[in-house]
Amino acid sequence: LGMLHDAVVESLADGYPALAEHRDDVRRLLEAEEARFSQTLATGSRRLAELMSQAQAEGASGLHAGDVFELHDTHGFPVELTAELASEAGLGIDLEGFEQHMGAQRERARTAARRGDRVDDERVARFTRSAARTEFVGYHELEAETTVLAVEPVGEGLALVKLAHSPFYPEGGGQVSDGGELSAHAVRGQVESVYRLEGDQALLVRLEGELRAGDAVHARVDAHRRQPTMANHTGTHLLQRALRNQLGEHVRQAGSAVRPEGLRFDFTHPAPLSADELRAVEDEVNRVVLEDHALNIFETTQDEARALGATMLFGEKYGEIVRVVDITGYSMELCGGTHVRSTAAVGPFTIVRESSVGQGVRRIEAISGPEALGALRRADRTVREAAAALRTQPEKLAEAVAALSERVRELEKAAKAGGGGNGGGPDLASLSSGAAVRGRLKVLVGEAPEGTLGDALLELADRLRGSLGPSAVVLGARDGERVQLVASMTPEAVEDGLDASAVIKAIGPIVGGGGGGRPAMARAGGKDASRLEEALAAARDLLAE
Repeated sequence: LGMLHDAVVESLADGYPALAEHRDDVRRLLEAEEARFSQTLATGSRRLAELMSQAQAEGASGLHAGDVFELHDTHGFPVELTAELASEAGLGIDLEGFEQHMGAQRERARTAARRGDRVDDERVARFTRSAARTEFVGYHELEAETTVLAVEPVGEGLALVKLAHSPFYPEGGGQVSDGGELSAHAVRGQVESVYRLEGDQALLVRLEGELRAGDAVHARVDAHRRQPTMANHTGTHLLQRALRNQLGEHVRQAGSAVRPEGLRFDFTHPAPLSADELRAVEDEVNRVVLEDHALNIFETTQDEARALGATMLFGEKYGEIVRVVDITGYSMELCGGTHVRSTAAVGPFTIVRESSVGQGVRRIEAISGPEALGALRRADRTVREAAAALRTQPEKLAEAVAALSERVRELEKAAKAGGGGNGGGPDLASLSSGAAVRGRLKVLVGEAPEGTLGDALLELADRLRGSLGPSAVVLGARDGERVQLVASMTPEAVEDGLDASAVIKAIGPIVGGGGGGRPAMARAGGKDASRLEEALAAARDLLAE
């Protein structure tokens, strides 16, 4: 591929200068794709060998259509190669059945696409061309007094509407369309979508009242939708420049989506970003936001924009006159979308996740402004609640979670080894050896290994009770200054008049706490671990009476 790549670049560079400009990027992607396809062939070949062996064992004359489709759809294995390899093994393939599977898949894709759009594309195009071109005024105005050029009902109270002047941004360039409303005498309309067609547009409007061509209307963009969308669009420009600064100039935009609630940015990069890289990118974007760079947006010729160093999408077709979005002193890109006036309006910028889209293409999802602020507040609340549950300070939460995780691993290890719930501590046999006999019962009162708290302490008591048979078990455990107590009685102990709740209520105050429960099981917590032995001695006395 390397030799072919060089030959293509040399022969076509005059007509397509971007090939030479991005020579290394293209080579890297080709090599990655070649490696990926080699892996696809290896995986598919193994699966094909399994299917052919199965068919031969069954005495079948060929492969089932569903299996051929699985190889193509799941493993990316070319159907032509499947047919060739199957033929070498004396097997055929059901090509007609395969095409039926492919047709069903295409129909599913078309159905899914139709669900996301209420009007057929051809109908929108025909309607849009039926009247004069709409002049878009939404870069500078969010409201406009205008005239209706055409109206076409499309059912369910919806209509396609064309305006002479429109402040509504049509979906395109990764940015969602505006919403808003139209109003006139006795007519109200909610703008649900704005369609783009070759520099023209049409609105999908839910109408209340009758609207006719020639009517004067007031058009108003929903600013609460537009403002965060603009902030997120500017955020994608900041993100792209930060990615190139942190990772290298090989980073190129491979797709984007800009919505009021957040942004998605796809870019070329060969490997996942580390936590440090993501943090560096996020920090750089927020630094530029705080520096409050002004945005200078202007139109110029494509050649002049190229001379100024403006970033252009690889493979994108631009007209002679292009729109440049210049974030003063930081980045410059060609872009037809709407933007804020300065980077400060983007607000706090937070990366939500980073993932893979395909070979050599990564994706970052991020939020900004009020959405980011809300996410930060929710995260802060979660941290504080978790810290409170673990009885620590928020800044020490990571240490507390690490200690808890280590404790869980110790308990799991001890449980697998048959121990008493304390890795490296006394096992069930050593704890059980301290049990006293009281009639038909065995009575065990003792101290569990330090840190055996909560459900782990209860589980240890239950396991001891199970190993002792008819019994009464009272355990205490320390955790620094804190202490926990548990009493667990078998049915026989309860029949003999022992009451776990009564024991716990009597000894809980000794350790500066309290608790309760049922005759069969009760628990308590306290804050004076220095008196744990005194509390356990009191429990022995109670059970001996």
